[in-house]
Amino acid sequence: MANIGNFKKSGNEYTGSITTLTVQAKNVRIVPEETRSNDNAPPHRVFAVRVEIGAAWDKRSNEGRDYLGPKLDNPNFTAPIYADLFDDEGAESFSLIWSRSMASLRQPLRKQLKPLEKAYFRGNISVPAARICDKPQVWAHSGLSRQQPFCAARPR
Repeated sequence: MANIGNFKKSGNEYTGSITTLTVQAKNVRIVPEETRSNDNAPPHRVFAVRVEIGAAWDKRSNEGRDYLGPKLDNPNFTAPIYADLFDDEGAESFSLIWSRSMASLRQPLRKQLKPLEKAYFRGNISVPAARICDKPQVWAHSGLSRQQPFCAARPR
């Protein structure tokens, strides 16, 4: 986890900055959405100056702590940034915390395995059919590499 931003709350709005190796955004605002089209629409919008760069959803931790879950995206980003905006205990500031999601870790592996799956189903290789698991706890070793987790699955 990395702290990529610092914010202060004024009224219903959060104002601050986001800093990573490739992004230096000042005057970032997280503002409540006044006209939500439905219940799944994000209740907050994220702006850098006047450009919308994302949205944020209200969340609650297992300990009952409320926080925001922003998703930041921009054509300059290589991938969306998923983060959490937590209040700093005992202070009037908020920290934007980023951590890599499991889905983003599995994506490169999924691309590597696609040719293997195709070759297996054509009968070109004798590797057990494999698919990427959505749940890490059910990953099983395939025999190809100790670094490549698979779910054991036979073709139908």
